[in-house]
Amino acid sequence: MQVHGALMPHDPLVPSRGELASLARVRALLTTSTAARPNPVHIVFYGQSISLQSWWTSVAVELQRLYPSARLRVENRSISGFQDWALCRTALADLVPMQPDLVIFHAYGSGEGAGLVAGILRAATSADILIQTDHVNGSSQADEETDPSRIAPTDFIPYRNYVTLPTVAKLHGACLARVRDAWKDYLKRNGLEAGALLVDGNVHLNGDGLLLMSECVLAYLRPDPSETSPDPWHCARMQTAEVGAGLSWRHGVLDCRFSGSAVAVRLSGPVPASIEVWIDGRRPSSFPELHGFSRVSPTHFAGWPALSRVGSAADLLEEEWTLTPRDFSADGQEFSFSVRGSRTGPDGEGSSTRRFVSASGRVVIEPSDHWLGRAVFWSGNLPVPDGYEAHWQVERHFLDSVPDTSGPSGSKGVMVQLAQGLTAGPHRLVLVANDGIGGGISAVHIASPEGTASVEDAGVDPSAAGATLRVLRTPQDLSLAWSADLDGWRLETSTLSGPGATWGPVAAAEIHEWAGWRTLPLGPFASPSFFRLVAEVDGAALPGQ
Repeated sequence: MQVHGALMPHDPLVPSRGELASLARVRALLTTSTAARPNPVHIVFYGQSISLQSWWTSVAVELQRLYPSARLRVENRSISGFQDWALCRTALADLVPMQPDLVIFHAYGSGEGAGLVAGILRAATSADILIQTDHVNGSSQADEETDPSRIAPTDFIPYRNYVTLPTVAKLHGACLARVRDAWKDYLKRNGLEAGALLVDGNVHLNGDGLLLMSECVLAYLRPDPSETSPDPWHCARMQTAEVGAGLSWRHGVLDCRFSGSAVAVRLSGPVPASIEVWIDGRRPSSFPELHGFSRVSPTHFAGWPALSRVGSAADLLEEEWTLTPRDFSADGQEFSFSVRGSRTGPDGEGSSTRRFVSASGRVVIEPSDHWLGRAVFWSGNLPVPDGYEAHWQVERHFLDSVPDTSGPSGSKGVMVQLAQGLTAGPHRLVLVANDGIGGGISAVHIASPEGTASVEDAGVDPSAAGATLRVLRTPQDLSLAWSADLDGWRLETSTLSGPGATWGPVAAAEIHEWAGWRTLPLGPFASPSFFRLVAEVDGAALPGQ
């Protein structure tokens, strides 16, 4: 007799070293975490209703037990009822902005959609990928053909599990979790029918099925004492420069060159002052590619997003968008709609049957991405309620400043994403601390989906150029002075110092030259006044003293 909560005897799933090699980075992040150096590890589950069942929380709890020093963040972005061909449309908004370390994926479909999801992850993130094969939900599947060379494409389920998904995993360097094989072994070993692990003999898992599924997935993430872990922070897709061992604060400036599409910093404790972020001499907010759309709000049925994807043909503004449907056909499958941006305003009208490009170009909708009509059909013709609207936001994929933090225990080891979605590079990152000192950052991390990540100190030292302010007595009375050889530097002033300072340039007409110095008479300036020199280095502001 089977007792729910404890599986019957069976041989556990044991992944090969070759399979685990595809998960080398996330496994190294987990196994090399220590109390002194806790690695942040971000894991996302993605799929359909089976991925939303509680087995995924059991995996999360067990991972925290196995790796107590890891700073785990585990999320589930699955959408019930969405097969792989639909999830490849939502993945851009659901997964890419997260920049996860591991995506655990399962969804029914032909398998080609799984390839598209994996392709998106490979093109836009540095995530490792674990693709699950299907569990068994029919007794006839226990003896199905598993030799890829002998399976016909018309034999859909075996072809998907033993031809298509293995091909997808190999093509994208993903790990294939052999859930289906383990499921068959468990059933045969204990003389069970497929329904013994399912709710009402259907596709969803009962208590024992949940236990077996979590065990299968955890097999790929459990520690192996004999395994030699690579350095997860120095590999093709991720490079790191440590502050104090490769990077240095120089008069409140941290300056480095990098190649990659995402840049993050790791905190060593509280950030003592606001730190400005400059990339290629610009604030990240000025890069159009660092904005993107959120997932669209649900339909009136099943939690499906009203649009599986929203595109754009123009630079985005930070705003909320609203789609208002109307004039539904008798069967609810076709309708007209209008879109409006909270800043753009009314931006055009369209039909669910035709490609839509808004007047501003900021919204592009393909006919196949509408899910309101599908919601009406699959709900048994439940009509869309009067007054229904769909909403989505333009999200920031950047920070213009490293936020102030408080509490050393809460901030140590935290990873702060500064920008993701940049072109591959090369780029220049300059961090400017408003207190003129800097701190609170232990490392800069660069991610490159292309596998060409690099980062190095740019070696700019404002003091080496003699960027030092002093007070001299000049013909204009006491004056602030700095070397006249400092071309390209500007003088700024503020009535405050530290994080609350608001710096502004001193008008060129007020600056004089005298005996090899540039000078500013101090008489007209109210007391107290604070001054700093700012250099333009590749367009980035570098404050002197």
